This record gives sequence, structure tokens and C-alpha cells, in this order.
Amino acid sequence: MGFYLVENGGIWGMGDKKVKKIYDNLSKIYDQQRVKDYFQNTLKTVLKYIQKSKSKILDIGCGTGMYAVELSNMGYNVIGTDFSEDMIKKAKINAKKNKSKANFFVHDAEKQLPKQISKVKFDLILFNSSWEFLPNPTSALKILKNNLKDKGIILIITPNPLVSPAIILAEKLKIKKLSPAFYFFNSFKFRTKKFAKKAELKLVSYKYRYKFLDVEAVIKR
Repeated sequence: MGFYLVENGGIWGMGDKKVKKIYDNLSKIYDQQRVKDYFQNTLKTVLKYIQKSKSKILDIGCGTGMYAVELSNMGYNVIGTDFSEDMIKKAKINAKKNKSKANFFVHDAEKQLPKQISKVKFDLILFNSSWEFLPNPTSALKILKNNLKDKGIILIITPNPLVSPAIILAEKLKIKKLSPAFYFFNSFKFRTKKFAKKAELKLVSYKYRYKFLDVEAVIKR
């Protein structure tokens, strides 16, 4: 995932056709833009929260499937979803090329999971650079809670909202439509906690990672 786009005062979020088109086009060069050091560091963060060798993982906003493919080849049962059809097409190509058993589906995170996986219970549900795209995070959490095992976790890796003073100012002034402020709004601790509480879940951990550029948040039942 990347950034929110603002046009004529309106927010484009996950599921918006214009954003979808942008990410369909971005799928062609998405893999080349990934920073190797960041990828390895983020992978280590995810692995910290995987308790069992046969863990089932749901990667929300998986893009071209880099993390899903890698985790699958480590022996985990991984399913990746993304709202961009072209991202999913590329993810399937990457899986085949890397002989991965990861499965991929087109899916809007604020809607019910595809029928093929609607009843699967996951040990880990991952939002890696996709949480900030949700116009209504509580809606996504309420849906995904039904697919979370009793001792499962929801791991959020999202941009650190404190890296920009302008964003802090926008937060204080409640200017939700000021670009790029809205991109980070979901990432503030008190907002993440509120979204979780409304979904009858709990924010149990919130800390900074990767040179303070990201936030690492954990939600449980």
C-alpha cells in the first residue's frame, strides 16, 4: 500500500475505484520499489508474533504477495487479500514463480471475506501498510474478529503519525481532510484503541519500529 489521495476535498480510501486503478497500475513496478532492508526488518517483526509452525495467517492488503509468499515458504498457511485485482494477479504469479502455496483473493477489508475463506480461523491477521487506508477501521475489525482464533492476534504495521509536525497540528485542530494528515489518522494510539474497543477487542501493545518510521500495534480479544 502507499498513501491516501485527496481530490476536491474528498478522501479516497480502500475500495474506491480511482485508488483501485492507481494500484492496478502500480502493480507493474511494485516489487521493484520495495526496500530490501525494510522487507527483512518487517518480516522479523511479523515472525515475533507467530507461535506455531502451522499457524494460519491472513495478510490484509498483501499487494504483490511478497510477505505472504515468504511466510508460506517458511511453512505457514498464508492467505493474502487486496482490493486491487492486478496486485492479486501479480501475487499469484510471484507465488507460482517461488513455488509457494500461498493463496490470494481480491477483497475489500471492510466487507465480508470471500466465501472460500469466510469460515477460516486465523492465528494472525496482518495489516502491513494497509491499516491507514481504512475509512472505517472498526467495521473491518468487527468482520475479521469472527475469523480470529481465541488466542489469535491482529498485528498492525502502519506509518508513525508523529514523524510530521503538520500531522500533529491537523490532529489537534481536527482537520481530517487536510492532506496528508488523514493518511495517518488511523495510526494514532488513541484512535487505534478506540477502533478496537468499538469492535469489542483490545489494543494490548503499541510501539515504534524501524527507525521510528512505523508503528507496531497488537490487538487481541
